[in-house]
Amino acid sequence: SEDDEEEEGGSDDEGLDLQRSQRSRSGFMGVVERESADGTKFYDVEVQIGGKTTTLKRFDDKIAAARFRARWRKRRGYGPSKPPPKKRGRRSSPSDSPRPKRQRGQRASPSPGATPERPAAEAA
Repeated sequence: SEDDEEEEGGSDDEGLDLQRSQRSRSGFMGVVERESADGTKFYDVEVQIGGKTTTLKRFDDKIAAARFRARWRKRRGYGPSKPPPKKRGRRSSPSDSPRPKRQRGQRASPSPGATPERPAAEAA
């Protein structure tokens, strides 16, 4: 039936990409299953914004939460398998750096025209 198909994940009747996750207890990416003090389950929609996890909305139903997240992603231009856009700026990994690492205590390479006897300022 349609409800069974919807429960399995993939796309729903709106053409939204309900991203399944085997690691999440809810079964959906970005949908976090939680339990209140009285034992009632609820589902928070969480996303990464500016490197911080932000809860967008709380739902009683995991399918409704997954649909909300899919609509949120669609409005922001994320495709079904398109990851979030990368932040521009500083490189995150030192291994990506084009400069070779210097050993501790090692000086930077000398300026053009400098010799061990004459520093660059005198050579100019």
